[in-house]
Amino acid sequence: MADYLKEGKGLDGTVFENFEKGLVNWKTEGAAFAVNAPGVVDHLGHSYAGSSSKTRSTGKLVSKPFKITHRAINFLLAGGKGVDSTCIRLVVDGKILRTTTADNSNVLKWNGWDVRELIGRNAHIELVDKHPGTDNAFIAVDHILFSNKLMNQQLEHAQWLDYGPDYYATRTWRNYDDNKNIADSVFAISWMGNWDYANKVPTKWGKGFQSLPRVMALKQNQKGYTVVQNPVPQLQHLRGKLYQAENLKINGFQRIGFTPSKNSYEIDVVIKPTERAAFGFDLLEGEGRKLVLRYDPVTSIITLDRTNCTDHVSDADFTRLFAKKITTPVSLQNGTLRLHMFIDQSSIEVFVNDGETVISATTFPSERQLGISAFSEGGTTQVEVLKGWELNTIWK
Repeated sequence: MADYLKEGKGLDGTVFENFEKGLVNWKTEGAAFAVNAPGVVDHLGHSYAGSSSKTRSTGKLVSKPFKITHRAINFLLAGGKGVDSTCIRLVVDGKILRTTTADNSNVLKWNGWDVRELIGRNAHIELVDKHPGTDNAFIAVDHILFSNKLMNQQLEHAQWLDYGPDYYATRTWRNYDDNKNIADSVFAISWMGNWDYANKVPTKWGKGFQSLPRVMALKQNQKGYTVVQNPVPQLQHLRGKLYQAENLKINGFQRIGFTPSKNSYEIDVVIKPTERAAFGFDLLEGEGRKLVLRYDPVTSIITLDRTNCTDHVSDADFTRLFAKKITTPVSLQNGTLRLHMFIDQSSIEVFVNDGETVISATTFPSERQLGISAFSEGGTTQVEVLKGWELNTIWK
């Protein structure tokens, strides 16, 4: 685990550049760039490339040429947000086809490009600093990785407990009771909120609520040990009547037979993705809005799209901060993907592949957004089993 967190060992893909040998594979223009320019944090290994945030110099780094052989190019990125002045870009056959900026911070975070349609073409990468100022007028890059898994989550390199934006201030405890059914398990619960917009959420009382309580465990994989989380089994006591379907073939958009009367339900689904067809669910459908959960097998990425899921659109600042897409890379388990979803009146929590990855987010739909559809884009996806339960309230 330490090697993964500190050095990046175990990442899926081929490291094109980690700057551990300096800039020997790069052409340098101007005086802006150096190895380990000051003011940047959360790099992997000992080195990264960057332009200093404390000088007024400009310049460019140009990589050695390469042929695109993977479906994604990932990199850790920090610095300014100037599209034309502080950026990293992909040049293919002499044309700039991808450009990415950082988020005005000195923290290196994973970004990436989907380059599936560019496989086989000749390319190089450029790091550009045309900005002579000192206020976030820099760029820093580390660990350029060629992979078939897109890492565009815009988060620091870490083993995240939750990839969603609304899982905060986690509290853990252990069970030391004599009841050995759950032994001395470790449990966790968090605040479902985000300080970026917590004071603007559409609630009449309170400014947030708690996540589902979870059971925590350690699992060994190629990265070392990782924390897995699953909802406490006692939640099964809230289940209503079971809906179950097996061996469904989804092509295009299709309503599923599970039709809860309120947004308080649980869906547990096992999918066998095909090589090219993206699959997912439109949840909270109604009044022209929906919450989209989508898996793309080409780049092994799950996206939770809440850009159009809430009827609270009167506050422009809230919408700007809230209406975003949340992404995370996910690997299949023996060719299948399990999505264990809990939808509540104003939130969703998704436990992926038996809790190896978790995504939690608030949603704030209207009470009339009750529709559920499955979809498969670009081919047919097989749903091996789908189970659904409406959940009873805990309030009496």
